[in-house]
This record gives sequence, structure tokens and C-alpha cells, in this order.
Amino acid sequence: MGSDILKYVCVLSTDNYLLGVLLLNENLKKVNSKYGLLCLINENIKKETKNILDYFGIEYRVLSNISFDNINEQNPYWIYTFDKLNIFALTEFEKIVYLDSDLLVLQNIDNLFNYDSLSLAPDYPFHPDKYNSGVMVVIPNMNDYTNLVTIARSYNAEGKKISDQDVINDYFLGKISSLPNQYNCMREIINDNYLSRFNYFKNDYDTKLLLLNFSKEIENPFIVHYIGKVKPFMINNEFDDKYYH
Repeated sequence: MGSDILKYVCVLSTDNYLLGVLLLNENLKKVNSKYGLLCLINENIKKETKNILDYFGIEYRVLSNISFDNINEQNPYWIYTFDKLNIFALTEFEKIVYLDSDLLVLQNIDNLFNYDSLSLAPDYPFHPDKYNSGVMVVIPNMNDYTNLVTIARSYNAEGKKISDQDVINDYFLGKISSLPNQYNCMREIINDNYLSRFNYFKNDYDTKLLLLNFSKEIENPFIVHYIGKVKPFMINNEFDDKYYH
């Protein structure tokens, strides 16, 4: 399959994730990927952010925010969570590999395009019986897109965190192929400055150690996924991570 019909795709819903997109783009170049990156950006992204994407030669396309009417005080951070579903409408591509912008790609991952649609890695250690949407192999389909958006907009959160991952797992129940966990190895960054905000972490070494090693130890990972609020592009030091340079 030619490189013009295969694409890596990420989503930029807020300006403060720009650095993550820039690093992801450089990361793919560093591992000599032969496929380009397309960034789907929210309609509210600033002109300055678009100019920076242009400067670094990152292809982008403006998408419409897929609103979620049930946002409340218990899930305010999920206001843009369904924007990711726009990837299913990219039917001009034969196949795409979606990547979250808080990933560190350690090795060439072009062979992901050889996997079937829809392929995701299990959501270990949170919900090993479900799949994590941070890395997805997708053949876009408008019928899937329409149905996913309809389901997303009809969700009743009931105070819970409902995300694109929940919608995808529910809609494709029994139809998802499992990727090896090497392609989505979960890891959480916790640093002293961050921990000091929470009294229950201040003097609990065991808890800190647990969070630092939150991911399953996987030999030879291809992708490390930095979950949680603290991302590697947000801090410069004071965290222990063997992948950090």
C-alpha cells in the first residue's frame, strides 16, 4: 500500500497540547517512519498554533468539536474527549494509525499498518478486559463515524467519566483485534513538585514508587504512553524515567 493512502493521525483539541504534537511529529521522523502525520485540530485552536504547525510542516485539518451535553463538575476535562471520533470520517485514506500526542515512540512502528482494523492494545492495568484508544489501527468508515457520534452525544454520564474509549469499546464490542502491549505501554510520571500538592503522597514512599512504576513492565516496548495529567513535555526534570533524555 502506498504512503499516500496510509497516514498517522493525531488530534489537537487544545492549544496547550501543541508541544506534544510537535514532539510526536519529530519522534516519527527520528524512527524513520515512511508515513506522514496528519493533525486534526479543533475549530477553536488559535491562529498562532496553526502558524507553528505550518512552520514545522505538519499537515493539519480543522475538525468540528463533537459536543457532550452531559459535562458537569465531575467530568469537566472530557469536553473534547469525543473529538477523536473524527478519525473515523477520514475515508480518503485506506488505513490510518491513530496516535495520542502524549506518546513516546521508541522504535519504528510502520508495521502497525499491517494489522487489521480495528486493532487496539488492552487497557492494562486499568481495565484489562477493555482496550485503550491511545493507539488504534483504523479503516475509516462513514457509517461507523455516524453511529459513534450518535452514541457519544446520547451518553448519559451520570457523574462518571465517559470518554471516546468507552464509546469505541461499546460500539465495537466483540470486533476489536488485540495489539501487543508493546505498542501501548502505560506509564505515569509523578514528580516531587506534583506529589507535594497532595497530602496523602507527601510521606508515602510506597505509594510514590507504585505510581512511578504504574505500567506493566514490558520488554522491548515500541510505544510508551504517558497517562495522567503530567506529561513528559510539560516538565523538565525531577521525575524518574528510564526513557527520559
